[in-house]
Amino acid sequence: PSWDVRPAGTAKQICRLLSGGWEGALVTTWGQLSKRLIPGHQWPDSLSAMMAWGPDLLVEDEAQYAKERSSSRGVVALELSYAARMRVLMSGTPMRNRPAELWALLHAVDPVRWPSFVPFGRRYCAPRPRYVGRKVFYDYKGASNVEELAVELSSVKLRRRKSDVLDDLPDKVTHQRFYVAPKVLRDGWREVQALLVEMRKTGEESPELLSRFTGAYHDTGLAKVEATMALLDELWGDVGEGEPREPVIVLAHHGDVIEAIEDRLRARGLRVGKIVGATTGGGRQRVVDAFQAGELDVFIGSQACKEGVTLTRSCLVIQAERWWTDADEDQGVSRAHRYGQGRVVQVFYPHLASTMDDYFAALVEKKKTLSLDIVDARGLMMAMADHLGAS
Repeated sequence: PSWDVRPAGTAKQICRLLSGGWEGALVTTWGQLSKRLIPGHQWPDSLSAMMAWGPDLLVEDEAQYAKERSSSRGVVALELSYAARMRVLMSGTPMRNRPAELWALLHAVDPVRWPSFVPFGRRYCAPRPRYVGRKVFYDYKGASNVEELAVELSSVKLRRRKSDVLDDLPDKVTHQRFYVAPKVLRDGWREVQALLVEMRKTGEESPELLSRFTGAYHDTGLAKVEATMALLDELWGDVGEGEPREPVIVLAHHGDVIEAIEDRLRARGLRVGKIVGATTGGGRQRVVDAFQAGELDVFIGSQACKEGVTLTRSCLVIQAERWWTDADEDQGVSRAHRYGQGRVVQVFYPHLASTMDDYFAALVEKKKTLSLDIVDARGLMMAMADHLGAS
């Protein structure tokens, strides 16, 4: 209570406050510190003022955004880390895909202990050579020495789960619904798989593979529009026209997939709201308020609604298109499965067999397992339990 806490929403406010030797707690945004930031050039005035101020303690929320060392947020996070005496990073998803994402966070916490990426990558990222003509580059997308990394991470990490904080949060139950895919989609996915096998043999990534891969992802999403509508019919059962329906959240990735689902719902006379990347801040809040107030039957969202959105009026979520990581999918579902939810949340995954959905299901599970083993140190905890049980 004795602290002088000042929010600063503009660069001018930051510079004015810090120029007079002020002491207190400054609260500001990533955007104000990274605005117009060009790495390697002069820092924005707001960032220069913060670095010159040299805070005793730097607290960075949503720290996972700093994992890309060359991004504007990554540069800001590292520069401020060097200027601060103590550092605390907060993140619900410190590792979405692979151990390589952890290095920037560890370096920001303790740059002396983790001074550069290459030794970290060689030890924990199972580097593989990639050949582009006669040049050799190393791919650090793998994982190695996982238990050792879990020990290293545990020395600087305090982990809390939803269940630790929200004792009365209802359960979350997931369901897969299988549908028959069009033959052309199954054939196209087999061709992409053949290209993937060839890439693993040669170590070369071809532009054709990337194009076919992203195309297969898009085509699978479009093919699941009808499956999503069938799933909605299943959830609503025999509800007649004009009768109240259980509100549903539908999550998708591609813009035309979202539009196709929206068009079909509106053609049935249903009330639909959506949040996508182009939705303004005010527009986002109006959609959320309308849904929570019971003015909408269906909410459709892209990855743009993964944060800052509460949709606890619904306990039914359809993940129409798979996303790349379990963390991303969980953040989408968490719009409903969060504080204020009073019912068990049911999550449905429409799945087209023998298509890219098979790839996503395996990929997401693999990343989820890796995250549990490293971030939650699951393997170590199981080994400790076995040891204690044996003794």
